[in-house]
Amino acid sequence: MRLIVVLAITLYSHSYAGTGECEGGIVTVSYLTTRINGRGCTKIKGGLYFLQSDWANKQHLLMGFKKVKNITGPLHFAATKGLGHVKCFSNVQEIHPNGAAIVLLNNEGLLSLDLPSLRKLTYSGHTKAVIIHNNEGFDLDGFLDNMRKKGMKDKEFLSTSRRGFMNSIWAVLFLLPIFLALLCLLGLAAYKTAEEVGEWIKLLMKEKEAQRYRPPESQSV
Repeated sequence: MRLIVVLAITLYSHSYAGTGECEGGIVTVSYLTTRINGRGCTKIKGGLYFLQSDWANKQHLLMGFKKVKNITGPLHFAATKGLGHVKCFSNVQEIHPNGAAIVLLNNEGLLSLDLPSLRKLTYSGHTKAVIIHNNEGFDLDGFLDNMRKKGMKDKEFLSTSRRGFMNSIWAVLFLLPIFLALLCLLGLAAYKTAEEVGEWIKLLMKEKEAQRYRPPESQSV
């Protein structure tokens, strides 16, 4: 009986692997070894979520995604460490999730995401296709340039950075004293101008009074 069960599981595994379709999920070492590597996955049913994991010296395990051409969910990286140059998705041609297609949030050590074969990327209308925020060291300009070459428009990106935000704060703090100094100068200039206008009005009134003045007629004795 046990032999029959083992044979059934083996046959099921081979038939599942033969379809090339693999389930998506949270990407961990266990997920890769049990669901991806060795199965010849060409399609991921669902999204791939890299969440709060350290991939230093483990990047080779991601090569199980090398044959994947289609992902029916988001490619999501959040709070990871040590991913380096991600090249395992070089054959991905289509990504079509319900929300954003590519999300890169707060990753440390994610240097690049290589998608040279990507030709179709869909997303729901109420969000952006690509969301990127606070990925220290990531080649953002290179990534966005490559996506533009694939036909994506700037309005489809949402890219922010903590560094850019902090630079904005420092710029405001630096410019604030200059702005206040300019306000003081403008106020002083306005005060001086008001004084001069007041003096001019007084002088004008005195001139009018002088024009109206008539000396008294002399009386004869």
